[in-house]
This record gives sequence, C-alpha cells and structure tokens, in this order.
Amino acid sequence: MADHTSPMNMPEILLYVAAFLAQQDLVTCTSVSRQWYQAFTPCLWKKFQVSDDTLLRPTPDILCKHAPQIRNLTLRTITDLDPFLERLTNLQTLIIIGGNQFAKPESWLQLTALVQRNPRIEWIALGMNREIGPPASFLRAIPASCPNLRRYESSLCLYEDPDQIDALLGIFSRAKEVWTRYESFAVSPVVRTYHFPNLVELALKDPRGLSTSRQVDIICMCPNLQLLKWAVGRDTPIPVQEFCERVPQACPKLKHFHMDGSATLPRESVGYVLDALKDLESLMLFGCAIGESLFRSMTRHFLSLTSLDVMDSFQTKSSMAQRILENCPNLTHVSLALLCMQDVVNGRPWQATRLQHLQVDLVSLEGACRMAAGGNKDSRMIPLQQMRVFEQLSKLPDLRHLAIGHLKTIRRPSLEFRVEHGLTLLKSLTRLTHLSLEGTVQDMTEEDADWLGQNLRNLDTVEGRLCSTVAVHEALRRRLLKEYRVEVLERDYEMEELSIPSGRSGQDPSLEELYGGKDEEEEYSDDDYEYVMEEQIEYEQATEPGVLGYQNEYEYAVQEGEDSQEFQQSGEHQEFYPHPEPEIIEDSAARQS
Repeated sequence: MADHTSPMNMPEILLYVAAFLAQQDLVTCTSVSRQWYQAFTPCLWKKFQVSDDTLLRPTPDILCKHAPQIRNLTLRTITDLDPFLERLTNLQTLIIIGGNQFAKPESWLQLTALVQRNPRIEWIALGMNREIGPPASFLRAIPASCPNLRRYESSLCLYEDPDQIDALLGIFSRAKEVWTRYESFAVSPVVRTYHFPNLVELALKDPRGLSTSRQVDIICMCPNLQLLKWAVGRDTPIPVQEFCERVPQACPKLKHFHMDGSATLPRESVGYVLDALKDLESLMLFGCAIGESLFRSMTRHFLSLTSLDVMDSFQTKSSMAQRILENCPNLTHVSLALLCMQDVVNGRPWQATRLQHLQVDLVSLEGACRMAAGGNKDSRMIPLQQMRVFEQLSKLPDLRHLAIGHLKTIRRPSLEFRVEHGLTLLKSLTRLTHLSLEGTVQDMTEEDADWLGQNLRNLDTVEGRLCSTVAVHEALRRRLLKEYRVEVLERDYEMEELSIPSGRSGQDPSLEELYGGKDEEEEYSDDDYEYVMEEQIEYEQATEPGVLGYQNEYEYAVQEGEDSQEFQQSGEHQEFYPHPEPEIIEDSAARQS
C-alpha cells in the first residue's frame, strides 16, 4: 500500500518550521488538524506576558494548563497568580516590569520562590520606577538557584542598604553579562573587595549615587571584560587619568567600547580614553563632539575596527566620514552622521569593502544649491557625481543594509535611485535586503522600480518616499509589493516641500546654513533632564537588543481556528493564544550589543 504520509506531518519538520513563523501564523497552524495543534501549541506559549489588565489574560485554568510550556515570561503584575506561578518550572528568561504593584514584601517572596523553582533561568531583567528595588533575599536567590545565569539587567531600581548592594554584586560575580541603567544607590559600595571573573559584558548607564571613580573600580574588577557600555550623567566628571592608568591593564581583553552621554565632556577627555585602549574592534560614541583631536585618537583603531557608530555624535565633518571609509579595511558595520557626495568623488576609493551595514546621511550639496538658486545652476555635473557614488557603492558586495537618509521630517537632495544616474551599477549588491531612502528626495519611475525588483532579488523592504508625487509613489509602492514582494515603508508624516535657505546676500548657501549650523548643547532644567532620561530608557527598552523591551513583543487575544471544521467542532482550538502587537518604534540598525 502506498504511503501517503506528508513530510509536513512529521513532528521534527513541524518544529523546524515553527521557528520561522510569526505568532499569528502559529495560531493559524494550530487550527489545521489535531496533530498540528499538538505540534504548534508549545511554540505559541514559549513566550508569554502577564498583563496588569485582567481583561487581556487567559482564564486561570488555561494559564495553569500551559504554564510548563512557557520559557520566556514577562510579568507586569503577580496579583491573583499563585496557582499559575507555582506551575512555572521551565523558565529560561524572566522579565519583571512595574512599580507600585511590586511594592509589597509579599510580592518579592513570591518572585523569590519563582526563581528558586526555575534553575534553568539564563536571563533575568528588572525594570522599576526608582522608588522600588529588589530586596537582598531575592537578589541572593538568583546566583544560588540559577547555575546557568548568563545575563542580568536592572533598570530604574532603588538600592537603599549595604546588604542589598552586596547581594547585587554577588550577581555580578556569577553572570557573564550585566546591564544596569539609571539606578539609584543610597550607599556607595566598597567595590575593591569584590572580583568579577565571569563578566565579559558590562553596561553602566548613569547610576545615581555611584561616583564615576567607584564605577572605574567596578570595571577594574572584571579581568575578562570584552565589552563596556559606559554612560555618565550630566555634568558628571570622569576620572580620565585613573581610567587610562587602570582599565587597560585590568581589562586586557576589552575590545568593544561604547560611550553615551559624553556631550558635556571635553572632547580631549574622550580622546585620552581612546588613546589608552588598544586595538578596539567596535566603537560607539553617542552625543560626543568629534573634533580633529578626538578624530586623531579614533584613527589609532582604524585597522582593527569592525564596527563603528558615530551617527548620534555632532560636529562631525563629511571629510571625516570619507576618511573612515578610506582607511578602515575590516569594517562590517558603520553608522556615520554626514557624507557629502562630492567628498566621495574627490576622495580615494574606500577600503571598507567588507561592509554589511552602511548607514550615512549622504547629501548632495550641489543639488541643494541648485534648488536654492531656483534651478538655475548647471545640473550636468550632478548625474556624473551620482554615477561615481553608485560606482563606489557597487564595490560593497556583502552589503545587506543600506541607509542613505536621515530621520528629520524635511527631505533633501541625496543619491537619486534612477537608472539614468547609475542605479544599474548596484547589480553587484545581490545580498541587499533592506534599503532606506528616508529623508531623501527621490523621483523614481516605473523603470527604476522594476530594476530594483528584478536585480536585487533579496531585497524585501524599502523605506521612504519613492517619488515626490504622491500618486506616483503609491503606484510604485503597489507595484513593488505585487510584482516583486518588496514592501515599501514610510514614516507617518505628510510630505513636505523642500525648503532651503537662500544664503546670505543672495549667494549660494553654505553647508552650515543648509544643514542647521553647528550643533550646540541645549540647556536643560532638572525636570527636563529627568524627562529625557525617562524617554531614553523607554527608547532603549523598545529597540535595543538584549534589553527589557526586547521580550515584550506580544499581547494576547482570543483566536479561533478557521480551516478544519472537525477540529473546530471539538472546541480544543478555542483557547487564549498570543497575538502580535505592532512595533512601538523603529528598530535601530541595530545597534548591536
């Protein structure tokens, strides 16, 4: 007798397929048949979030039934959840987000018992409100009960007594990755009595009550540290000499350095820090004024850098971006603030030919000047310039992510993705999957859109306006989606006409006039600063890989199957299933941890 068994009914095949499906697709799969229901239901419950809104929760019976299948749990409350919590025994990730709902000591007793029942936990993250912090008993239970603990994250927690801080540092001794953000320390610990040999990744972001000198002590207790993310508070002095003398010797494996909040620091201080570190492989500077002296310090690492992000620094010149691309042969990821196309034309060929991710505000100064002058400028040089830039981009065969615009609402002249301007030179970018034209002026035609779809076969998303004419843009968007399955995304703001100042005395505008002049630090009041810090952590929680919001992807809603009438009649499919919620804000290039 012939075997009519489909490969898609083999359990191992179903489990393999489930790993690639979105949550809503998993819900649909559970309604196909009884066998598929049994195969896909555990995948549905692998990640689960307990909302503080009881209307969004499954019934207690359903929660208890599926509790053993949950691996990644996010708790926003633990009220009336005792039976459910007691059945959770296979957790690998535990995320606790809240405030006053965790103020009672009884809540932390329940959470401590939960940790003790789940020895497989590898990742714990806490997010509070600066008025509440985990007690010492909970903190001590983590290293005692979780031998596989890899990562511990804590944001906006309050640490009031030495016993609590001692228990926190005990976690530092066990975990491999520790992130602490915007915490409040009422007591400053004596750190030099501790030792953190397992830590390879450490993030210290503006811990209040913990001096920068004491932070350097913590860093120096990590002999195997490889990645340091360090953010200092406003007007907080950095012990530059102490850092430069101690950290390179205490942390010889440190190769990845990210510094935030350095806008108020003298640029020479950041330069001294970079001079002291050796052969960095990744460097990120946020809110830092990059002058020539700091740039010279950066050049010390050009041959070893594989990742560089200065997108959110200021006073960076286009010539600096060009020199980075000319002199960093091992770069695979780079995010730059500004690059004038004329600098690409006049500069040397890029050595950064291994790039997989390129994000840069690529501007056409000549195009902007021509538009500011009412179109009277000779435009014959512009297509030649564009072709030279396309030619340079064509030498990046490994490129997967290309972004050439900016995040401001006004659109301005940039590289025009037109066949007549040299678009066909990008045929070598066969691995490109994401193209962002956000914030640029584009006037693509059907021919240009067809070329993208036919030749960049791995392209799946394009961001930005394809044409300044709304009707043409919509037609091209529909064509790319229908014919080539390329999705076109755009930000939710109305199209604005390009408004460019005309320069002093009727002359051509300078680059400073065109693009906003020098960035100067704004004066913030204490209330403003508090608000900025709250906004910053919400942004990180929603976008940065490995932070609290990363697991907060799903809300839960009742879903009913559609396909199998027999299975629907059984009633087994009518349970409470996870349902994907829309993304809160955009993904950052991934700013990589």
